[in-house]
Amino acid sequence: MTWDRDQGANLDRLKGADFEEAVAASAGGEAGLDTREKIVNFTNDEWFPSRLSFGKVKGRMYQEAREDAELRSSLEWRGSAASPQAA
Repeated sequence: MTWDRDQGANLDRLKGADFEEAVAASAGGEAGLDTREKIVNFTNDEWFPSRLSFGKVKGRMYQEAREDAELRSSLEWRGSAASPQAA
């Protein structure tokens, strides 16, 4: 299981040792985020959402397009749109 930043949304209210304990007890612990330094380094890394947030593909992981021809076709169609807002 990989650490999903969305899973950490409820950790925003926690401070100090409580925060570290909550991260270690969640999927963050499985990802090796067991010290303050590792948590800080993880949050400083550039990242991009892995789930799509629009249309009929909302909630799907874009990586699924490698195996799913319908999803791939939908993404290719959207990417070829004339409007930059639709792409």
